[in-house]
Amino acid sequence: MKNGEIIVKNVSLSFPIYKRLILDRFLFFFKNLIPGYKPNKKQVLKNITLNIKSGQNVGIVGLNGAGKTTLLKIIAGLINPDEGSVTTNGKVMTLLSLGIGFKPNLTGRENIKYGAIMLKANMKNFKSLEDQIILFSELGSSIDQPFFTYSSGMKARLGFSLATHIKADIVILDETLASGDRSFVNKCYI
Repeated sequence: MKNGEIIVKNVSLSFPIYKRLILDRFLFFFKNLIPGYKPNKKQVLKNITLNIKSGQNVGIVGLNGAGKTTLLKIIAGLINPDEGSVTTNGKVMTLLSLGIGFKPNLTGRENIKYGAIMLKANMKNFKSLEDQIILFSELGSSIDQPFFTYSSGMKARLGFSLATHIKADIVILDETLASGDRSFVNKCYI
């Protein structure tokens, strides 16, 4: 298996359905202690199998609620499937939602450093990496403002810029550019 490959075999996942929120969540939490308890569930993914080779770009398309983000979270290792397996080879960079992983009270610049450390980037040439990320994001002087003051487009710019400048074998993006402005979105496809 080469770096950057992803193998998904027969992945299935169901989520519990909570009709009586407090009681059903309590019962689900203690399900192993209650003989015969079987929560109502909704199947989100059923027997998904994919083989993605190193260097391939793959898009997953479907209606809202079809399980696209759930599958990406399973591939990223954020959720475990009920059945099946996922094997990834190499460093995985995940950007599933705007601002996830960023600290709201840190500035954009501080979040770049925080993100680089969390993603185990080579910090030897960090200043050069930071400059590239800031230049690509086009955030200008806003980079030194707290992240919570950013618009959704600014958050998308910072997140995408960080994701594409940290070396990874596998990059998982989920609607990352949905709120970016047209010129920035076009720039990202180049």
